Amino acid sequence: MSAGSSSRCYSPRETRMRFSPQLEFFSMRAGQLAAFRKVDVHQARPRNMFPACIPFVSTGERSQHLPAYPAGLISTCQGMIVYRMGPTSFILPNTNLEDPQLTSPTTHLFPVRDPKKAASMHVLSLLAVAPLALSAPILEARADQDVIPGKFIVKMKSDASESLFASTISSVTSILGAAPERTFNFGNFKAFSISADNLLLNSISALGAIEFIEPDSKVYANALVSQANPPYGLARISHRTKGASAYVYDDSAGSGTFSYIIDTGIYTSHNDFGGRAVFGSNFAGDGKDTDCNGHGTHVAGTTGSSTYGVAKKTNLIAVKVLGCDGSGSNSGVLAGIDWAVRDAKAKGRVGKAVGNLSLGGLFSPTTNQAAAQAISQGLFLAIAAGNNGLPTITSSPASEPSACTVGATDINDARASFSNFGYLVDIFAPGVNVTSTWIGGPDDTNTISGTSMATPHITGLGAYLLALEGPRTPAALCSRIQALATKGVISNPGLLSKNYLAYNGAA
Repeated sequence: MSAGSSSRCYSPRETRMRFSPQLEFFSMRAGQLAAFRKVDVHQARPRNMFPACIPFVSTGERSQHLPAYPAGLISTCQGMIVYRMGPTSFILPNTNLEDPQLTSPTTHLFPVRDPKKAASMHVLSLLAVAPLALSAPILEARADQDVIPGKFIVKMKSDASESLFASTISSVTSILGAAPERTFNFGNFKAFSISADNLLLNSISALGAIEFIEPDSKVYANALVSQANPPYGLARISHRTKGASAYVYDDSAGSGTFSYIIDTGIYTSHNDFGGRAVFGSNFAGDGKDTDCNGHGTHVAGTTGSSTYGVAKKTNLIAVKVLGCDGSGSNSGVLAGIDWAVRDAKAKGRVGKAVGNLSLGGLFSPTTNQAAAQAISQGLFLAIAAGNNGLPTITSSPASEPSACTVGATDINDARASFSNFGYLVDIFAPGVNVTSTWIGGPDDTNTISGTSMATPHITGLGAYLLALEGPRTPAALCSRIQALATKGVISNPGLLSKNYLAYNGAA
């Protein structure tokens, strides 16, 4: 069988017969070190002589079953090493021991009988109980979490170097037999997403640079049902008292700023964008570089359209992470945040850029850390608090403390019944019956509700203030928005919520 043939693992019996003149199996006691060499199991092997194959891996199909191997046997396939000692199985990463004479993709590792032989080859040293004890935690999904089966996000330790990140990716590629699906690398945030079963996941968790692994899960646009009512939000955020009918603002109107709409995309041909909306990148996996849902176009319209926007001259960049049904994955959101940060930095937009995340899911430490790193790199993020009527601490990325998290109010300045609340909500803005741009035609509009609709008021206000008052750090910009806010007018803001209603300072 050639090196390019499909790989499979072979039975303990056949490999024993092939190599018994040279090697000897032995049991490995706790604390004892062992050296292993790489040997080819394809060489001089008659086809179908021993049909019994080790069942836990076969031609890329993996199961969680572990057979009872002879004591001391080491077996590998697809980059996995399994050591069986009595009733205990140790799952270890393949360290890619190199032997220039052996090139087959399917190999087995056996203990070397003579320790002196190890001097001329790479050495794998391990304690029998150490690999599992030092493994990174694999976080369990909550019962109500919408997990994507078989998909995981692997978070590197924050002090991992670029070279360590690269070597970890190489090791993971060896373990999986394929490269990670996505990698994320900005600031001190390094992570990657994979498809894996439990055996492979345990092997990856044993790599020393991993901080934790969590299941990938779905996120959703935070919008509610459509209603045919007129808009009021722009007038409300430009007056201290409710009931005003005009939107008052400085003519700078966000000029020279850039608003990254991380959402379902933007219908960039809508007339109300006046050519200021462009499509940046697509991480939804649908191959459609436009908005086929409407949510992102609505958010972009409130942020910066000519008629419905807070910052009427900001530049709008679509970063698509949600599909036509308004849902996506945490890993897709990470990819969108990663791209937005890189794009803003590469184009010299730091200090002039804001980001909108009108989406969310259940608590995810990886997503929160990604948002925190984006903010630390200079990208202001306004994030929807969520539509569950619960404390915001239950949602991500809204629960990231360094973000500017936004709750929703109605036309009477009451907290919307659906709006999340709590000490992590930084500001409230109108989010009930908000009219904005929509998909379908160049002049289409829609009126919908949600913390998704409140959030772009703050994204637009951030862009507006950056143009009017000059560059600020994300933290300083959120603090400025809070300082300008109208205090104490929201009825029932929720336990521990700040009673701050957004205001642009113009009237």
